[in-house]
Amino acid sequence: MQGIEGGKMQQIQKPISAFLSDKPVVTIAVSANVMDAVEKMNSEHTECLLVVDNKKLAGIFTERDFLNRVIGARLIPSETAIADVMTANPDTLGIEDAVSYAVERMASRGFRNIPIINNDETANVLTVWDVMSHLSEVLTEFEENDASEIEEWTDIGGG
Repeated sequence: MQGIEGGKMQQIQKPISAFLSDKPVVTIAVSANVMDAVEKMNSEHTECLLVVDNKKLAGIFTERDFLNRVIGARLIPSETAIADVMTANPDTLGIEDAVSYAVERMASRGFRNIPIINNDETANVLTVWDVMSHLSEVLTEFEENDASEIEEWTDIGGG
């Protein structure tokens, strides 16, 4: 376990800022309707929007919100306020939080997207794809250097 406790374990302790995508944050005003949000998500090729009120984070609206809270409830997107179906006051992480903390938060709370805050301002959105990409790099490095370390790092016991 020496290698894991050394430099390799530090890979999953890196701050979120080290592996965020450079994709710009896509926002929508809290006064918008769901149709506006869906059109913006399509044009920006994003799976979520941060909902802002006077430049402050008010919520997050995701593809899952659309499916579960709009389509599932048979609401009319052009007549439904984004504020009524967004996840209000979403959990956030700081830009210097460790990627391991992000992984734990995503796994335990079922998040696919988490707003990242830097100096009280929304800096980015961490996606499950960002995390998976980072972990893929870490595991590839493990495999290239010493395949036995992968077993030690991923062994969850059991039998």
